[in-house]
Amino acid sequence: MNKTVNSTITRDDVLDTIKLAEGRIFNATFVKANGKIRKLTCRKGVKSRLKGGTSTTSHISKYITVFDMIGDGYKTINKDTLISLQINGYTVYVI
Repeated sequence: MNKTVNSTITRDDVLDTIKLAEGRIFNATFVKANGKIRKLTCRKGVKSRLKGGTSTTSHISKYITVFDMIGDGYKTINKDTLISLQINGYTVYVI
């Protein structure tokens, strides 16, 4: 059961907040490039599925690369379109 927290974080604090998950699974809700809202069940720091290539977005600070636990692959989340995070049983909204 998720607990709604009456707090918000800025886009600059998103990566620090995700680090609080300490490698555990979390949910991210964001607006996709096509305008649709998506909820992604993901995890940061997964290395087991790397295939030796180089990330094309790691140098761009607005993008966060995560592992999609349902789609079984790496996805990139744009911090500029992030709506909320559900981490450790709490929902935090991004402003």
